[in-house]
Amino acid sequence: MDLMVLSAEGPWAQLTPEAERVAQEHHLGRLREIFAIQAGLSREKVNRVYEFEAGLVRQNHGKAPEALRWDQLATVHERVTNRYNNGTYDATYFTYTLTLANGASTKLDGFYRDPKLHRNPEFAISANPRGRQYADLGRAVANYVTRAKLPGALESLERGESLAFGDVTIDRNGVRRGRHAAPWVSIQEVKVEKGWITIKQEGKFRPLHKQEVARIPNFSLFITVVEKLREGLPS
Repeated sequence: MDLMVLSAEGPWAQLTPEAERVAQEHHLGRLREIFAIQAGLSREKVNRVYEFEAGLVRQNHGKAPEALRWDQLATVHERVTNRYNNGTYDATYFTYTLTLANGASTKLDGFYRDPKLHRNPEFAISANPRGRQYADLGRAVANYVTRAKLPGALESLERGESLAFGDVTIDRNGVRRGRHAAPWVSIQEVKVEKGWITIKQEGKFRPLHKQEVARIPNFSLFITVVEKLREGLPS
């Protein structure tokens, strides 16, 4: 697991020759950002994630760099959790798992502290802004996958096909999980809260579906399609 995201200045904040070569081989375009993550207790062990226009290169300490192109992504699993200590906000932990069509994957994970969630104004001193920027990269990748896959998903629904997101299946008529199904017209609420999604059906005490967001592949795409289906598919 990635730990502390280091500052933008330092010997680690530079593109290594081997990472540059891998980026060129995969035609990743212009370098946008370098994230250096402390991989252990010592800053001598640093993992590097290089963000390029068309993908990223990850170079873990002591290992060869590996490239990942945005347009080859199959799924993104996202987990974002606010942790509290005795009722007081401590930090936000995140994990974005990026998986290619061939099964290869990498994770962007770490933490940051959001001053807006803490009562003490001095809390901002330990906010770890680079950690927030690293989390923003994960969010941007999830949004990219949503934009790339949304047109095809809507076309499939228009043809009367269904879409599976893990063990949840949706189509123009409704949502189904295992033996339980419900039409969209009966769905009272779709709520995302504290890392969980809950789908409630009118007249039912128990939710039709409740699951961790992190267990649903391409959750951002899923929730976008669900909202469109509840509103009625666009022409």
